Amino acid sequence: MAAGILGCCFLGHHHQDGSRPETAHSREADASVSSHAWIAATRLAAAPVLVYAAVFVMDNIAFVGYPQEALAQVSDNGVSHATRRCTRVQTLMTLGIFAFAASVAYSPPMGRLQCWILLIDLRREKGDVVNSVAVVTGASQGIGRSTSVRLARDFSAIVLAARNADALKEVANAVKTAGAEPLVCDLDLSKVESTATLVKITLDRFGRIDALLNIAGAVPQVDLFEMTDEQWRAGTELKLHGARRLTILAWEALKKSRGSVVFMSGSAALDPKPGFAAVAAINAAITALAKAFAEQGIRDGVQVNSIVPGPVMTGRRRSFMEKWAPAHHMSVEDAMKQFPEKVGISRYGEPEEIADLLAFMVSPAARWMTGTSVRMDGGEIKGI
Repeated sequence: MAAGILGCCFLGHHHQDGSRPETAHSREADASVSSHAWIAATRLAAAPVLVYAAVFVMDNIAFVGYPQEALAQVSDNGVSHATRRCTRVQTLMTLGIFAFAASVAYSPPMGRLQCWILLIDLRREKGDVVNSVAVVTGASQGIGRSTSVRLARDFSAIVLAARNADALKEVANAVKTAGAEPLVCDLDLSKVESTATLVKITLDRFGRIDALLNIAGAVPQVDLFEMTDEQWRAGTELKLHGARRLTILAWEALKKSRGSVVFMSGSAALDPKPGFAAVAAINAAITALAKAFAEQGIRDGVQVNSIVPGPVMTGRRRSFMEKWAPAHHMSVEDAMKQFPEKVGISRYGEPEEIADLLAFMVSPAARWMTGTSVRMDGGEIKGI
């Protein structure tokens, strides 16, 4: 009832004749609100009924065991206990009905009913996904870090998984500042048991998984004829098998939430060279793996896509350049400048740009997009 009275008094921005300025945004908002109007009205109409039921149950509990003659007895002011009980119920019902009627009578066609929907639904404005959880691997640096902070604007909680505990704490602070609850998981996802631990910790804490972003994994850029079996194994274990295991273990939770999964591939998959054959092969495998998961996801209600970023300036890429440049008798600055020119792009990408794309891929706006490999590389790959 208090919410009803507040709803009646809540004044939106209207003209004196009760209308409000019409814009494209207002028409869109009214169309969205009208689809919920009957739901809101039904909830409001049910309020006095619920009040009646609650008072009826409480009164009957209070008078359990009383004989009928006791209920009929007259109190000091000349009113029987039974009559007093009926009067209380009638008063509460009348107030509830009055609150509902006043909210409808004094509202323009779809104007202040918005306030009712917001009060009763207890939802945040569009742009916030209430009670939703995103799991981000490789969250301690680079694209994973930027994605974690970006998703904090859209999800209630962000689970941060990586091996660097200190870096994860810094990311957690940024996520919290951005508006989401962080959960730090210092784990090595190349180990079989770590993926199960991550899923268990997430479900124990939040009870759900709405989005899984498999970003972790750095594959050594070693020449095809020099790379050892151990380097191949290490490269595939985290980036390919870690993502595969984690997605399988999180699948049931994703089915329940009708969630989204994104796998991180890379442009080397589309233009393999001997100098980074492992990177190309593993990224190509990831794209194929995402396609296979997407096929199952169509049946299970889980959206699965992969992303193919081009050269992005991260801390890892800078470290690589710092080692590569001296070996090729170049300064780091010259190497950084020459690479974009050599591959035919205007500049390196920024982690935040990839993070924005990933946020879109797990948003409601992209829900029909599944089984897709999305490339964002500044024009590096020239083929169709």
